[in-house]
Amino acid sequence: MTPGMISRHVIISGLRRSGTTIFWGVLASHPEACAIDEPFHPALAAGARENKKGTWDDLAPLLVPEGQITPQAIAPVEELSPTLGTRRTDYLVSLVNSRPQTVTDVVRCWAMGADLRAQLPEAAYVHLVRGVQGWVQGHLMPTGPASWRKRLADAYRRTSFFQRRGFFDNYHYQTIIRAALQQDHPIWRHSHMRPSELLAAPAYMQLMAFWWCANLEIYRDFVVQNPEAPALLTTLEDFSRDPGETLSQLGTISGWSAHDYPLSRVRALRPAYRSTASAWGKAAEKIGIPQVLLTPQGTTADALHTAFRSALERRQS
Repeated sequence: MTPGMISRHVIISGLRRSGTTIFWGVLASHPEACAIDEPFHPALAAGARENKKGTWDDLAPLLVPEGQITPQAIAPVEELSPTLGTRRTDYLVSLVNSRPQTVTDVVRCWAMGADLRAQLPEAAYVHLVRGVQGWVQGHLMPTGPASWRKRLADAYRRTSFFQRRGFFDNYHYQTIIRAALQQDHPIWRHSHMRPSELLAAPAYMQLMAFWWCANLEIYRDFVVQNPEAPALLTTLEDFSRDPGETLSQLGTISGWSAHDYPLSRVRALRPAYRSTASAWGKAAEKIGIPQVLLTPQGTTADALHTAFRSALERRQS
């Protein structure tokens, strides 16, 4: 920790299937931290108080007495909004400020980075990115309990990987992407392909374009807009290779005290499905994604910094 630095709240943003839950879970082990996972999950707002991850148990003490802090939802298509709105803002600020030191996973707020920073200006922000190929695979070939239905579905998923047009809404990104394309959402300004072209493209290309455009939005709002504010861009690949280094970087910007984090769940990542297939490179060229980000080992924070800054500078020139 930098001498004299205050201990800050930590806000983690990224896209679902980027490793935010594992990253958040490691930080949540800190004895001084209060862990808040997906506070805008629709099921939580609908009254659910448990989930398969068991993470909502951490929220329960913050919602007592019931009604004092009322959960607010962000539905899939609402993720396209650049603002939280008054009720969601009040809810999030109340949650975060209810404890001296919190770590919050806000994967549903990827388009709301500027608003988040305005509402919680003293927090340390983490932009977590998973390499584009691994992230796309996470949606086109999702993990889950083994069963004969899943084996049958996985066979279809593998054979249709580069041709499929749908069947990738497990984490609601098919719904979000289609809505963003139909309304010509501003995020597509980062893509060389027009929305009309992407609408006709196969699912893997739509996902690649969304990964590029959405992460550029987060990077701009978290890292570029206020260069003096504490922010960290890291990748799931970097974290998997050297979690200690990533946690050290976070400690520097957050002021969190040293802690022996449990790292048994942090595993090395395998190359994505057919990571050397030419289809990846052809799609990246059409979209405007630098070829350097397509590597079997996954991307690095340094490579992303360079790619994101160059893309944003081109937009401004």
